[in-house]
Amino acid sequence: MIVFALVFWILSWTLAVTALVQLVLTLLAGGRNADMARFGAGLAMYSRQIIEFLTFVDDRLPFPFGEWPAT
Repeated sequence: MIVFALVFWILSWTLAVTALVQLVLTLLAGGRNADMARFGAGLAMYSRQIIEFLTFVDDRLPFPFGEWPAT
């Protein structure tokens, strides 16, 4: 549980950086970057898995003990 709480903390910062990079790329290129959007969607689903595990909603272990969420 402590390891996944730490992973979630790191993941939160990674999502924040991903959102900022996507914003900058959108402003510079005039449209969203599909690869960054797909990466962000995968991180969002992974964070949901971790939250559900930490709050005892789901007893399945998130990645790397389980599968990476499909986007």
